[in-house]
Amino acid sequence: MSLYVIERLPGDPLEAAAEFYRKDLQVLLNQLAEPSSADGDLLIVFPPASHEQCGWRLAAVQNLARHAVPRRVNGVVRDETADLAEVSRFLADAPGVTGQLFTMDGKSDRTR
Repeated sequence: MSLYVIERLPGDPLEAAAEFYRKDLQVLLNQLAEPSSADGDLLIVFPPASHEQCGWRLAAVQNLARHAVPRRVNGVVRDETADLAEVSRFLADAPGVTGQLFTMDGKSDRTR
């Protein structure tokens, strides 16, 4: 599984989405267009954010997952203390999981 780490995004949801689509989307599409390495799956690592950013992030991950079939694309929101190995192990044991956004930062609340 390849990782694509986004170090920071603006706090405003519209500005954050615009920056992601302006700076990161083409890089991700290029990465998905390359001949698959290892298993070819991709995990996008987002920085922590308020719940207002969940919608656009999930939509981006879902659309990239649809685009990448049969490869899998998932996202994770995490702070620097979260263990990416944990989510990587989970995804390795769940081969049907794609287009999901996981939260591992204790701050991002998808229930609001």
